[in-house]
Amino acid sequence: MEIVISYTQHEFAPYVSDDDLIRPCQYITAYSEGNVLQNPQPVGVAKLTSLDLYHFGWNIWKYFSIGKQAEVALFLKLVFADVLKDVEPDIIKSHLKDDEQKGLIKIQKSLPSQ
Repeated sequence: MEIVISYTQHEFAPYVSDDDLIRPCQYITAYSEGNVLQNPQPVGVAKLTSLDLYHFGWNIWKYFSIGKQAEVALFLKLVFADVLKDVEPDIIKSHLKDDEQKGLIKIQKSLPSQ
């Protein structure tokens, strides 16, 4: 869990407020335990695109190797509701690994332990 929390903090710190940096870490913990998020407070991000969020979702999904991609797509839709408000979970799922090296958040073969 430390690796994915560290990865999340590293990737999001430049683009979110301190409060918004804490929430995704809490939500990821719940996701990793298989819990469904109930009305999470959306995390606001500056400068990150939907592609960045898809890559982030792919990276954490791959790291945990739990559940289906549809579950991480729904997780992203809930956590980043403002950015992804007009995107359906099926669309998110189908684009998780698009343009692997584009965007600010890239697809990782494995998460770095920092």
